Amino acid sequence: MWSVFAFKSLRYRFAQSFSALLGADLVLTMLSVPMVVTVHNAMQGAVSSSLQLFTVLLYLLYGWDLAIKGFIFHRALGVTMLQGTCLAFTMVLVSIFVGYAAGFGVQAQESVFDETDSSHATTDRSQGF
Repeated sequence: MWSVFAFKSLRYRFAQSFSALLGADLVLTMLSVPMVVTVHNAMQGAVSSSLQLFTVLLYLLYGWDLAIKGFIFHRALGVTMLQGTCLAFTMVLVSIFVGYAAGFGVQAQESVFDETDSSHATTDRSQGF
């Protein structure tokens, strides 16, 4: 992110923008935690009726997160709202790819397999999936 600010010769706006992004993430994470817990419990069979509602609400919250980040980039970098949102979406994709490269995605998938059916996980691993 700093490289984008350096490229646009707006390094002095980096600290303000970074703190705004962290603050927005903090607020939206606090809002999403109860929904994630509810969706997780619903997937375990405890609350099946609210699964679809909270899943839709989570998708709306993630869309709102992209809009907020896009607006922050729009104002800080002096680009259009679409360009700011595209930059925010690119940052999300990069963080996902870095997480998978670091092994966080593989561990999460293995833990899901281990919780549901260990014979299924062994079969999938032996086939190379």
